[in-house]
Amino acid sequence: MLKELQNEGRTILMITHDMTLVAEYADHAAVLSGGELLATGTVNQLFTDHELMHKAGLKPPPVAILSHLLIDESSLRNDFPIFTAEGWVRHWLKASAAFREGVHY
Repeated sequence: MLKELQNEGRTILMITHDMTLVAEYADHAAVLSGGELLATGTVNQLFTDHELMHKAGLKPPPVAILSHLLIDESSLRNDFPIFTAEGWVRHWLKASAAFREGVHY
């Protein structure tokens, strides 16, 4: 339902501690802790700011953690970081297609 509303061009405001939900649906986010606004930015900016995430007591979604661990092992660096399962599917489909065409990443 949230994706349908987004596709209609509607702005959605949500308050959550569920970072998987944030990764799946948000383009931009604000991080609050103890009633204080710590940061605002794109989900990519916020999830890759490890100090900020630690200070706010938040953990990126498991897919983002896996993405971070594999970043140095991939030559498809432009695809990283990946925050959602859908992003991983796109990444592997792209890598598989390239491999079949003889392009090794």
